[in-house]
Amino acid sequence: MKRRVLGAVVLAALSWGSIEVLPPHLSVLAVGDVADWQALENLDAGFAVTMPPGTLREGVQPVETSFGTLDMYILGVDLNDRALAVMVAEFPAFFGAIPRSTLFDGAIEGVVANVNERFSQDRQISLAGYPGLEMFYEGRDGLIYRHRLYLVDRRLYQVVAVIPSDTSEVEKVAFFEDAEPFFESFEFLDRLR
Repeated sequence: MKRRVLGAVVLAALSWGSIEVLPPHLSVLAVGDVADWQALENLDAGFAVTMPPGTLREGVQPVETSFGTLDMYILGVDLNDRALAVMVAEFPAFFGAIPRSTLFDGAIEGVVANVNERFSQDRQISLAGYPGLEMFYEGRDGLIYRHRLYLVDRRLYQVVAVIPSDTSEVEKVAFFEDAEPFFESFEFLDRLR
């Protein structure tokens, strides 16, 4: 049952419908050297990341689960038919009694339930001592995802790059290569430790 809850959180759609343009409280740290990218941080969500120019969007989407509604914070840049985003969900306190590996496995199961085709073997990763997983796949929604997941205490962080599957192979390769600074810039803020 708990795994289904996590799966619902992971599968929250990256739709911009209720996500506001130009977040009012987001801290813009600097304009970077990488083609005018912006270094952004959100102290409340506990992360910093660098994003390219585009329409910045930020908001919270409620996600219904069998244990009630969880809020999924989303910060993303809309690049027309492509997107880069960080999604953060904080689980209720009673999830603290569930082993971290069980929570993380449940989150992964939620992603796998949406996978149409995998393009590579899942890869174990880590960030600041926290284990993570990177997946590269086509979702059932017709989008190609490069997707990193990290579980820090009761927070699930997802860092994703998304492009339509009907995009040319050359464009897909270039998009995911161009997204590398986004993935590499993601970091947890010290106040979480």
